[in-house]
Amino acid sequence: MSPANVCESETEIALQPTSAKSAAALAREREYQRHSAEAARNNVTATSSRVMERYASLRYANVIQKDFLYRALGVGGDLDGKTVLDFGCGTGETTTQLALFGGVVMGMDISPELIAVAQRRAELDGVAGRIQLLAVDLLRNPPPPNSFDRVLCSAVLHHVDYRVVLPVLRNCLRPGGKIALGEPTAMSPALARLRDWLPVEKNVSPDERQFNAADVAAIASAFDCSEVRYFNLFSRVIRFLPMGLNLEQAPALIRCTVVFLMTLDSWLAKSSLLHRFFGAVAIVGTKLA
Repeated sequence: MSPANVCESETEIALQPTSAKSAAALAREREYQRHSAEAARNNVTATSSRVMERYASLRYANVIQKDFLYRALGVGGDLDGKTVLDFGCGTGETTTQLALFGGVVMGMDISPELIAVAQRRAELDGVAGRIQLLAVDLLRNPPPPNSFDRVLCSAVLHHVDYRVVLPVLRNCLRPGGKIALGEPTAMSPALARLRDWLPVEKNVSPDERQFNAADVAAIASAFDCSEVRYFNLFSRVIRFLPMGLNLEQAPALIRCTVVFLMTLDSWLAKSSLLHRFFGAVAIVGTKLA
């Protein structure tokens, strides 16, 4: 797979069906992503050895959403040589990491500015030859049927109409292929009101919508086999801890606190009665035929 960077003009996208809820919503999303790319452009660095060691060990795969998704994709196992679609790849963190673990990866995003950042990251990580980066709309440029062994969607589907996007993603999976999705949830109205009330900066795009229980059930049922795991209950507080969101660089005490809270969440998630209070879900689906 040779690297490429395909971009479409905003006018072209606005005149065509899109994976967003409307052309206006897509325009707002692209503007939001443009600002995100500007913030990230000057801070792109090569993936650290500590990050790679963490995911290679999979020691947090039962308690942290991203690590769980990576294990489902085959990191630390059978990912080597597999074709992977990183849908909504953003600045390319997961794209380059999956390539470093041996995947042949296509990163796709609606934002050409984010794709440019991802290209720079791929160069710094030395995996540009294993990655193809496309700034396109999935519905206008769907991948060929049965073209990928794995698909990753990390906090992407809640930005689009998943009812039209998910069939396209399923179609591009080969038989036996897996899709790993990680999305935010908001199933408790009381917690949603509390979240809106708290004086905490919320980095959200204008039209995104956190998933409810019906959304989770619909996504899981779109595949022949599926596994659903919930994350982020008490571990919501880690955003208030110094370096709490950067596990590799956090001091030992902070790191232990984060892992403890996430481990506690993993035990509480075994009770379906508590799922409505969690803030994130991971769904792993398998296409059998």
